[in-house]
Amino acid sequence: GQMRNINELGYYEIGSIRKGILSNRSEAIQLQLRKPADNKVTLPQYRYSLDELRDLESKLVLITGPESTERREVDHFLDTFHSVCRIADVLIKLQHLGNSEYLSWRLQFPCAILNVLDLLQYQAKK
Repeated sequence: GQMRNINELGYYEIGSIRKGILSNRSEAIQLQLRKPADNKVTLPQYRYSLDELRDLESKLVLITGPESTERREVDHFLDTFHSVCRIADVLIKLQHLGNSEYLSWRLQFPCAILNVLDLLQYQAKK
């Protein structure tokens, strides 16, 4: 379903999409789905706004029980989404504190990544 498509084909992008200081998460977070390599799957939606991701988060929390077979996928989606939100919050704070290095900072990564913090540490070493 929708969550599986996001986990397998989704890419988060965090950062300044436009010039200037970000004022909220909605400006800092985007999620796009990439077409699968075999191009046989038709996806109903290719872009998700922060509000749409929050709606999906709420639905998943309500309908997925602790013993559900999809629990691992749900947990992965939620963990990644929450990490993305925290990163966006830190980015916004850094920009508002006047750190000019972060005015054009962007990070893009697949939703399938297992650990967002490892990715950040790798990016910081570049």
